[in-house]
Amino acid sequence: NIPGLVARAHQICGELDGGASVETVVSEEMDSAFAENPALHLYPARVRRTATRFITASVDVYCPSHQGQLP
Repeated sequence: NIPGLVARAHQICGELDGGASVETVVSEEMDSAFAENPALHLYPARVRRTATRFITASVDVYCPSHQGQLP
């Protein structure tokens, strides 16, 4: 769902603009993934990498002013 991903990317930028840390946003993304598919609890490192990549892409495209906060 591309429109949903774009909307979430904008939300991530809004959270970062509001002072949320990247770690907080990563945790939110992970929690959302686990809620959608509890079997992902078996692969927490993979879920964290995927969340971090999505947040990085969101920042790169929609709010590059936050690139300094990325891991």
